[in-house]
Amino acid sequence: MSAVVRPALHPRAERAELPEAEGPRRHVVRLPGGPEGPLRLDAADAGLLELLDGRRDSAELVAAATVRCGPDGPPRLARLVAELAERGLLQGVTPAGPGERPTGRLARLARPRSRAIPHAPELIVWLYRHGGRLLVSRPVAALAAVAAVAGLVAAVLLLVRGRAAPLVVDDRLVLGAAAFVGFRAVLVVAHELAHGLALARCGRAVDAAGVRLLLCFPYAYVDTSPVWLEPRRRRTAVTLAGPLCDLALGGIAATVALLATDPLVAQLAFQACVAAYVGALLNLNPLLDRDGYHLLVDHLGEPHLRRRAITRMQARLAGTPVTPDSGPLTAFAVATVAWGVAGATLLVGTVALSSGALGRALPEDLRWWVLGPAWLLAVAPTAYLLGRPLRHRGLARA
Repeated sequence: MSAVVRPALHPRAERAELPEAEGPRRHVVRLPGGPEGPLRLDAADAGLLELLDGRRDSAELVAAATVRCGPDGPPRLARLVAELAERGLLQGVTPAGPGERPTGRLARLARPRSRAIPHAPELIVWLYRHGGRLLVSRPVAALAAVAAVAGLVAAVLLLVRGRAAPLVVDDRLVLGAAAFVGFRAVLVVAHELAHGLALARCGRAVDAAGVRLLLCFPYAYVDTSPVWLEPRRRRTAVTLAGPLCDLALGGIAATVALLATDPLVAQLAFQACVAAYVGALLNLNPLLDRDGYHLLVDHLGEPHLRRRAITRMQARLAGTPVTPDSGPLTAFAVATVAWGVAGATLLVGTVALSSGALGRALPEDLRWWVLGPAWLLAVAPTAYLLGRPLRHRGLARA
């Protein structure tokens, strides 16, 4: 507490008390646009937070903490102040930076770079007030669920009957891939807009919205972190709004493809369907840092699950002793590795399903010379994840 003579909570900090069903750590405090996520506190820490009003010096705070919590008060207060400072929640204290900032060269290259669009949060609120609220109403959500289920049936029928194939339009792989990329761009915007409208339904505006660049791939994003001040039911609804949008639009596209009489229209609609379902699968996958992961973290109550699980796994591979865990960290790390291999195989397998178009684009003797390196490239991040600590272990033994 020496860094700040009279510690005070940041004036922009937001606080909320969640329902008792959320558990003992149901007091939430966050800083809009802060470097870390929200901080969840129990009742004792929330009481100590009230002391940080900028009017007490360190000695007075220690005395007040002792009165509130007994001998455990001062060390508890010190931990609280440190956590608040780490998240930028103390007035006059600049945090060191995001706790999950990558350090390796490849990791830094793969770190997303964001550019917020000015007035985008206000635009989302405007859209909600001028008709967007209907899109996130319960009747429309029910219709979206029906469209998603019907679309899955339609997609299966299209594949079984051989009327369409992934990434193929007019028997050309290039046209199919271009259509897929174009539809993905549109669907990403729709997905993020669904999150923003669902958050507006909760009475809150997004912190920011804009474009992120991952390697050379741009995509839209909407920062819905204010939802952490809402009960779990609303948090779940906001998180699921994006994947439900993907599934509903994919279902509509699959139905159009099944009913269309023009083969070109059917094939284009099917690429939109594939693009939507790929988006839904990626976003619902709990092993990626997307919607499914946030649902899992919220359900398990395990903050920074990815960072802790990967760090622990790499430490074990490097031969560093680690403390025992209750299971979720090890299970998550193993599943991440398994999905890295399975996802790469699924990606290359999807391209292989378009073997007719692929055969016309490449000679048969070159086809697997292309698919093989493509699989190796897709599995490279997982290999790097495992290879780096194993290399350190080998060097340590040498």
